[in-house]
Amino acid sequence: MRRLPRLICILLALALLAGCAAGEPEHPEPPERPVTLWLWSELPLSAALAALAEDYNAAAPVHPLRLRVFDSEDQMADAMNEERPDLLLCADERARTMDGQGKLLAAAPDAALAPALAALDESVGSRFFPLGADVPLLAVNASLYLASPVTDGVGEGALTHIDSLCSLAAAHGLSTEQPFFAAGSWAELFRLCLAREGGTLPESLAALAEDERAAALYNTLAEAAFDRGLYTGAEDAGELVRRGYVVCALLSSRSLARENAGLAFYPAPLAGDEALAPARLWGLAVTAGEDEALPGVNEFLGWLLQPERAAALALDEGLLPAVPWEAGEAAEGTLERALAETAASRMLVLPEADESRARRDADFDEALRAALALFD
Repeated sequence: MRRLPRLICILLALALLAGCAAGEPEHPEPPERPVTLWLWSELPLSAALAALAEDYNAAAPVHPLRLRVFDSEDQMADAMNEERPDLLLCADERARTMDGQGKLLAAAPDAALAPALAALDESVGSRFFPLGADVPLLAVNASLYLASPVTDGVGEGALTHIDSLCSLAAAHGLSTEQPFFAAGSWAELFRLCLAREGGTLPESLAALAEDERAAALYNTLAEAAFDRGLYTGAEDAGELVRRGYVVCALLSSRSLARENAGLAFYPAPLAGDEALAPARLWGLAVTAGEDEALPGVNEFLGWLLQPERAAALALDEGLLPAVPWEAGEAAEGTLERALAETAASRMLVLPEADESRARRDADFDEALRAALALFD
């Protein structure tokens, strides 16, 4: 009988110990480091990324996403003087400049880019992850094309090369005294046609005359302009073709991501024997300042670059997707089909990253317009 009190004492002691343990405050594991993404609201893809950020966080990732949206580029630049995000939405020129300054880290998400984009630059797919490429396309007003007095019996294959396109434009201009073809600038046309050289423009008219290929291109374009078939310098060449002032226009694919009733789209015309197209990439640069950010960066990029999600994101912005994709049932002449044909038939090239490009383009156009005016 003496054992029973002892047993009761032991059980009471164990109960007291259990109660003390249950009463101790819990110490939950600290949350994982979030991944930070910065973007400027005026950039392409910014609104779509903001919406996707909500979907991503709703899926309860290990590393939640913290988004910061700026109203201006200057505001974002000022903030970067104080701190650095893990990811930054930007164009490839900025990413390549930062990479040259040693400001980007290499990430390794579980995702695959389209080979054509992954081969563009050493940083692509490592320190800069493109979401889409803005590429030149030819927009054609289908009814005006059929109504032109010079297109009877001429298939749309005549629009696939700059030489035949300019010949058609010159004939149309002589016949109707109206332009057939429009582009935003001379520089835009030369960059397209000199893609083999990285889209580098001749430094001067004297240099242009000494470059056999550039001089031949100038003669082809100038003849179409003299005959009123080619119009350059339009602030919005897209509106000219939409409203029926010109039959076709060279436009960036991104500018076509809206209602385009009556228009058909095709890859930009070729120049020479090489199937090249200049591209501008939009994507996320890995600007993280520490390796501890990389697990979150890899998790988010792996989710974002899943083929179906990434392709839809790019196509909604009029960009050529950065991931492997197929146009599927997209009809001939649609924007999606034109982008797919560009991906299949063109080698994309990146013009040199140059902050003074806009000024040099304007100088180039002014010099060419002055030279052409001498022959009016």
